[in-house]
Amino acid sequence: MSVDISALLPPYLNLPPHLSAHKYFFVCTLTVAAWDTLVLSPRSWRLMKTKEWPVLKIVFQVLRYLMPIEFTIVAVAFFDTKFTRDMCNKFYLFEPICTMILIALCSSVHVIRIHAIYDKSRPILAGLAALLLVQLSFPYYSSPNPFFLGVRDSIATHYARSLARRLTA
Repeated sequence: MSVDISALLPPYLNLPPHLSAHKYFFVCTLTVAAWDTLVLSPRSWRLMKTKEWPVLKIVFQVLRYLMPIEFTIVAVAFFDTKFTRDMCNKFYLFEPICTMILIALCSSVHVIRIHAIYDKSRPILAGLAALLLVQLSFPYYSSPNPFFLGVRDSIATHYARSLARRLTA
């Protein structure tokens, strides 16, 4: 006689396999992020005390503190069993917007560093900047998110109206 363990679990733990795997992956990511934050905290503190503040130092410090804050907020929302649908409706844009900001900052650092490695070559900068724009616009154009759809539709409507005015004038 075999006992079905899923029948013994409370509803908030009895998840489909893909959600369970997602939770494990998220916990692993949080663990690595916490370890990275703890290990690099003394070094980032020493870096913060230096006098000059170039762009890369500012971006590093923003990433250093924004990433753990965003991960913590998303983890609380993800694992909290009392998170209601109403709270979720107010919160659902936080994670993709923060993720886009983090990706934009990381990719900008990449562009700055590669540009410097190639002796500040303008063609390299132009190519990397174009790739950065494509990377940042892809979620905007491919997202079914109502926020992005509304912005995208209003921009498209604006350009269509201005083009119609030019053609009829």
